[in-house]
Amino acid sequence: MGYLILRRSAESPDQAARFCAVLGIVGALDVPIIYYSVEWWRGLHPRVLKISGGQGLDPAMGKALALCSVTFLLFFLLLLLLRVRLGRLQDDVEALTLQAGRRAPRAETA
Repeated sequence: MGYLILRRSAESPDQAARFCAVLGIVGALDVPIIYYSVEWWRGLHPRVLKISGGQGLDPAMGKALALCSVTFLLFFLLLLLLRVRLGRLQDDVEALTLQAGRRAPRAETA
């Protein structure tokens, strides 16, 4: 979002491209710092889960993750169905508008 806002807020397209290029470079350089910060600075963040040799995910957390994943999937499917229904209704309205436009008598211009 910040990239898009920056792209729109610049005075000229060249200036926007330059600002966004700098933002992209700084963002790309920041990725390794963010990734390794969990191991470098141990604060309140939980241990990094490792597949080989690590303790893995706690069973209670696994159940919560599964429940949240299923709930999110069902919510996504509901939103998708509602969007498909809305698209069909928009198509129906457009078709009715076209039919009404063909049937309406045209006023003669003087």
